[in-house]
Amino acid sequence: MGEIVSFDIKKTVNLKQYSLPLDQVKEHCPHIDSYLGTDGKLDLGDPQALTVYNQCLFRILEGISLDLLPGHLIPTCGLRRGVVDLLMQEINPSKVIEIGTGQGVMALLFAKRGVRVIATEIDPESYEQAIQNARKNSLLPFIQFYLSSGGVLEWLKNIEGVFPVDLVFSLPPFYAEQPRSKKSRGFLGSQTELYSPNEAETFSLQIIQESLFLHPLVKTVALLWK
Repeated sequence: MGEIVSFDIKKTVNLKQYSLPLDQVKEHCPHIDSYLGTDGKLDLGDPQALTVYNQCLFRILEGISLDLLPGHLIPTCGLRRGVVDLLMQEINPSKVIEIGTGQGVMALLFAKRGVRVIATEIDPESYEQAIQNARKNSLLPFIQFYLSSGGVLEWLKNIEGVFPVDLVFSLPPFYAEQPRSKKSRGFLGSQTELYSPNEAETFSLQIIQESLFLHPLVKTVALLWK
């Protein structure tokens, strides 16, 4: 792991190709009409509208049916599909560790592409929902979920069969404008899902440091930064 490569995901991947225009979504999910404004557009500040829209996209484009917890981070379909395919193209991993899987969306996308996934999560509610989503989509045999008590990566070396892995991946989200406790619009996020920029930096550095310590059992680290 002697090389650091940075991608601007918006410049590297055409994210529009990984999503669908609203009109096409409506053809498959006519019930989304009830979440549109009088101008016929989706209210990007309405969490319920965002949830339904992205649930429809995952179902149409990936054949994945998602149940999402109210108040938790709403996963954007286009971005996550684009990131997974970029990592598949650049790294082509056969085995991945995802740190902070949330409700399991990225783990499901990797598993759909034939990758074996070890996914960790610190929030018990998200952890249980991730397992349910994997089971609902018949992907549970391809994903091992572990509930973290606060450790990042090193604690997994005590579990037989986890290492070696081709890729350690994490998406450390952060809030930039308002405290997480007051967030009521947009893509939301629970206490364990949102970090301040400083917290996200510390978390990311810890992943890198622990991955270096575990090298060569960890070949590559990928972090999706806002």
